[in-house]
Amino acid sequence: MSGGTATAFDVEFRLLLACSRILADRGVIHNLVGQTDDWGKVFQYAEWHGLTPQLCQKLEEAGCPLTPPASELVKSNIRQIAQRNLLLTAELLRIMRAFVAENIPAIPYKGPVLAVTTYGDLAMRDFCDLDILVSEKDVRRALRIMPELGYRAEYSLTPAQEARYLRITCEYNFLRESNQTQVEIHWQVMPPKFGLTFEFDRLWSRARFLPMGSSQLPVLSPEDALLVLSVHGFKHLWARLKWVCDVANLLSPPKELDWTYIVREADRIGAMRVVLVALSLASQMCQSCVPDPILLRLSRDPAAASIAKEIVGSYSPGCSMSHTKARLLMLRACSGFRHRATYAARALLDPATEEMVRTPERSIGVMRTQQVFHVARQAILDLRKSRKNQTRKEFPKF
Repeated sequence: MSGGTATAFDVEFRLLLACSRILADRGVIHNLVGQTDDWGKVFQYAEWHGLTPQLCQKLEEAGCPLTPPASELVKSNIRQIAQRNLLLTAELLRIMRAFVAENIPAIPYKGPVLAVTTYGDLAMRDFCDLDILVSEKDVRRALRIMPELGYRAEYSLTPAQEARYLRITCEYNFLRESNQTQVEIHWQVMPPKFGLTFEFDRLWSRARFLPMGSSQLPVLSPEDALLVLSVHGFKHLWARLKWVCDVANLLSPPKELDWTYIVREADRIGAMRVVLVALSLASQMCQSCVPDPILLRLSRDPAAASIAKEIVGSYSPGCSMSHTKARLLMLRACSGFRHRATYAARALLDPATEEMVRTPERSIGVMRTQQVFHVARQAILDLRKSRKNQTRKEFPKF
């Protein structure tokens, strides 16, 4: 990351950023530790961005161990993360055994498999739920298994409501109340409104197997993992640095990725600009090595570079992104007229998922009209807030 960008952040965030990098500069960490007065803010940043394990590991490696009471607080936090990760891993293995018994092909992604394949350590990636991808043709069979395993669905739906839900969303959420385990069964990585569609059979044919416990879990190939992680981070506009670090860890140390496949597949599903933004963020925030052909393509896509710049700026304290700005960035990230039109129409017309599902078909038109007014009102409020903030910057108080 350029010095100008780095100095836009406060010292506490810069320390977290330095510790998030795989090849962390110990001299930089020592220097930032010496400048850091507010360790509470450092830990708040680390917790929000899901980087507490990396922060502590890099501080230890740099010879800057924390002193009490901060050390005890962080060690307690890390123990809780490790315990939760072990619990979630055990649940994942139990669910996957049930799917295998019913002959349901399924690919877990993120969570435990991401921690092991990308970070090399189950305790080094903070996660709070499980994500499992299945084919659209197997969704209903997978959903029927979850209650048998002690899970309760997020919504109680009639058959007609469930059919509509499956059409307009990409995941079904479950909770096991006995241990508060949350599981998301996906049939797509992104909701239909984004127009970015993965083919499960293609992912399954390229999957690899990861030994975990006494099981062999199917996992995404590194190339497909890069595509899926890029799309997932885009879904949340990279609000948490751990999603950027996921991509960076996948790239480093330099792996023999099939970049021809990555580019071809990204173009096919309309996610090329999304992938370019992900790689730009990994390069800027985590100093990842990006191949020259990709850098060349990024230089020829000023929109991707502009989107990445906006996201980097949103990490600064007090620079949260408005709903309207987020929608516009997502619209700009869509590749091609068809994807942009699909996203714009859905964002403008579709109300919240639960409202869409539970509302009778005959009333959907009324709800969509209300949604248009809601989006317009939100845009006006965001514009007024932006102008007010700009006025404060131009006319400071003395």
